[in-house]
Amino acid sequence: MHNILRFSRLRDTGIAASLFIFSIFGAASAAPYTDFSLDLAASSVTIGDSSCWPGCGVSANINTSLANSGTNLDFSFDSLNDSLSVPNLIEWVIDGTGLGVFAMALDLVFTAPDAQTSSSNGVGAIATFWGVLSAGYIEWSNPAAPVTFNDGSELQVSLHEGVYASLDPYNWGGPGIVRTGLTFTPTSLSSLNTPSPVPLPAALPALLVMGLGALGLGWRRRKSSPTSLPA
Repeated sequence: MHNILRFSRLRDTGIAASLFIFSIFGAASAAPYTDFSLDLAASSVTIGDSSCWPGCGVSANINTSLANSGTNLDFSFDSLNDSLSVPNLIEWVIDGTGLGVFAMALDLVFTAPDAQTSSSNGVGAIATFWGVLSAGYIEWSNPAAPVTFNDGSELQVSLHEGVYASLDPYNWGGPGIVRTGLTFTPTSLSSLNTPSPVPLPAALPALLVMGLGALGLGWRRRKSSPTSLPA
């Protein structure tokens, strides 16, 4: 019984030492990924050539109410399996009555992890009836454009396209608003910081010897102890 208790204490000491060593090196390997920041105030969507019959028009703007830090939309990812959908980023303001077509250009200005701009072009069509019914069709020439940052991070910007509509029977004579968005998907992520080396504690050699010695001693005792059969 005395040998069993002694082995148990030695075994527990070895396990504790191993866990302590693992916690030191495990903590040193963790590092968060870089943060991204989209400047909504600096980003823009511009209407180019357009025509409408008999009388309608379209304008567009970036929805700055989505900002969560000043005029910026800040976000980050935990892994490459994550994505961020921003469904109402672009507001298309349609007024008048009629059918029309137009060209547009979009510039998304990032300020973090460094300054980069993602630019896209496209065409659209609108149908409107005095603000009560507003509909649009959006098609981008490069709906899934990558953005590469200097730290090695890369985002895929997937612009939403297709048919969008709004119906507001109380909006007679006012402009109709149709909203579209995009999805950010990371294709490469860089660590926000490089983990600093953890200084080894002075007691580490003793813990190693104690842990290995306890496990080895316990194995030898178990091997040399005779096996007793029940009476």
